[in-house]
Amino acid sequence: PTTGKFRVKIASEIFKPDSKIEMFSVEGSAVFKQFLKENDNDIDPGKLTPGLYLLKITSGEKSFSKSIIIQ
Repeated sequence: PTTGKFRVKIASEIFKPDSKIEMFSVEGSAVFKQFLKENDNDIDPGKLTPGLYLLKITSGEKSFSKSIIIQ
């Protein structure tokens, strides 16, 4: 769980210049999107309603998803 800010690390061999992170509510609405400048990033999605969200990280042809709880 997090109160809002968190860090995302992508293995340097997977990181591509067009890498991005997206957050979606459980209803499927996009609530945040940011392009990543390097393989280690601090993310601050702003004020979000507490609850469960889906993180989707896309780097080149690869895509990873993980759930996150905002308190």
